[in-house]
Amino acid sequence: MLNFIFGSFGISKNDETDIIKLLERQKDFKKLSKFEKSQALCIQISSELAKKGKGALIVVGNTKSYKTLFPNFFRNNNTSIFQKGMEKVLMQLAELDGALVISEDGIVKAYGAMLTKSSTFKGAGTRHSAAKGISAERNIVAILASEEDKLVRIFKNASLSAEINPHTKNVENHVSKVVRFVNTPEGAVAAGAAIAIPFLGIPGVVVFAGSYYVVRNILKLAKGRHS
Repeated sequence: MLNFIFGSFGISKNDETDIIKLLERQKDFKKLSKFEKSQALCIQISSELAKKGKGALIVVGNTKSYKTLFPNFFRNNNTSIFQKGMEKVLMQLAELDGALVISEDGIVKAYGAMLTKSSTFKGAGTRHSAAKGISAERNIVAILASEEDKLVRIFKNASLSAEINPHTKNVENHVSKVVRFVNTPEGAVAAGAAIAIPFLGIPGVVVFAGSYYVVRNILKLAKGRHS
């Protein structure tokens, strides 16, 4: 199957990124669940696309709120996003109009998909609205690469949870920490509120918090992870 996909997109098997190796070098990555590891990989892929000024929307989770626009060549053999050589394939699929949909356990479910849920995200276009809308579903994370400002935005609980500037030096080494935060209770409370603060002292990453209580607990969480 991958031979067909590589050939279709003109991708050489030797032309692979080190995204998986990069993630595996992060000590926090081993502590992540399969769902969280899927998010981390999709964030890294989105970061690569954003740096090139390309837009994409990847949905991670077991949603059925989409309509397929392309036949899924992966459906019958349950292709994992962690399979060797999939990084380049996923980057190509994510560039298609519509969303790339990945299950909680990292299986490619659809690409070029039209999401059937949307919620207005002020000051942004349809891709942001789709990301916000689909993330309202339970245990769904939407990861958006913005071609306008070349940032990566992570949506959960119908809100913007974190924002990454992929051009920041060494920011790619801290994606696992961001994923862990997004999936904590603190991340759930912080999502979507008005105050943006630097996360864990990592340049290029902010999380969004809207009260003294939330900010205090995020900083407490950060301090504990530095110790």
